[in-house]
Amino acid sequence: MTVQRLRRLIGNDKVIQLQERRLSLGKNLCWIDVWELEDLLESVDALWGSGHPSRDVSAEAARLSERAITLYKGHFLSGDSAHAWVLSFRERLRSKFLRLIVRLGNHYEQALQWKQAVEVFQKGLEVDVLAEEFYQDLMVCYQRLGRQAEAVAVYNRCRTLLVSSIGISPSRKTEELYQSIVNKKN
Repeated sequence: MTVQRLRRLIGNDKVIQLQERRLSLGKNLCWIDVWELEDLLESVDALWGSGHPSRDVSAEAARLSERAITLYKGHFLSGDSAHAWVLSFRERLRSKFLRLIVRLGNHYEQALQWKQAVEVFQKGLEVDVLAEEFYQDLMVCYQRLGRQAEAVAVYNRCRTLLVSSIGISPSRKTEELYQSIVNKKN
């Protein structure tokens, strides 16, 4: 009865589907941002994973990646941790998103587009502030842009967050990168 009322309110009987005592939305009748994001992430994964992509494939992968970054608004149902399926789906999306950040950032680094790479790695840190790899990449980008002070500030932020959040120091790689920046600065 409740499903029938909901269908009447929506004005389309096919939007709400009931199969084997489970409710779902008609994918071909509804646009859901998380469905769009998941489709984009899978498409981008396929494009980046196609071996040595051509310039056209890389450009398409970058375009779709930028679209996915725009669509990703944070963790899926961040206020709901009571259901295992929510946690599982949230982590799967997060993992795919972070992998996308690495691939797109590396793409911009290889193309020597340092400013675009900076923006991408900063977006990654908005999602996962403890992703040390993103701090390392940011430090490299700022160094290549000749902005050593910003590279040092990124290191300090990384060190502070790692120590205060999980009680560990930055990795040897991060420390060596920091030392190379400081030594080059002097």
